[in-house]
Amino acid sequence: AGIPVVVIPGNHDYGFELRVYERFVAPFKHAFYRRFDRGAGIWVVQGSGLVRVAGPQEVTYPKLELLGGIAFIGLDSQEQELEGFIPSLSSDGQLGQAQLARLEVMLASPQVASARARVLMLHHHAFDHLPLHRLKDADALYPLIRGRVHALLFGHNHLLITGDDWRRFCGRLEIPRCYDAGSTTRRYGQHGHA
Repeated sequence: AGIPVVVIPGNHDYGFELRVYERFVAPFKHAFYRRFDRGAGIWVVQGSGLVRVAGPQEVTYPKLELLGGIAFIGLDSQEQELEGFIPSLSSDGQLGQAQLARLEVMLASPQVASARARVLMLHHHAFDHLPLHRLKDADALYPLIRGRVHALLFGHNHLLITGDDWRRFCGRLEIPRCYDAGSTTRRYGQHGHA
């Protein structure tokens, strides 16, 4: 019944321009996670283990989807920005200590540990440290994922990836595949949106 799509939020999903708003979180979850209303497919951390969600509003991050024996772990790199000192400046990303602690629990869970591969996804760039591009707490993320995932997927920078550039991050943090999505809508040399 179609190709499964795994969705995580980006910095434009909770608002627009440079502003993020808590009021957009629920509509995002309803739009993209309602197919799991009957509790099939999305796992989240609760206490020291994982539970299946019963509806879209129960989705927290990290979230886990098991597809074909592969663990797809999605992070919300805007979560801490919604609660930060200046919550409206959303171009930088930040996971926050609570989400990082839940990620540690998830990576150690039997569901993830027994998967044939582990793919970690987040919107903000994992290795770019420039203001407005960076994941502010990337240095706290690195020790949690070093050598523990098989692929790391990220984007945010709206750059065209050409030639062998897509390989430039592979092998970092002992992760065989690290891919910068660049831009999926860049056309004829014009900037696009990822």
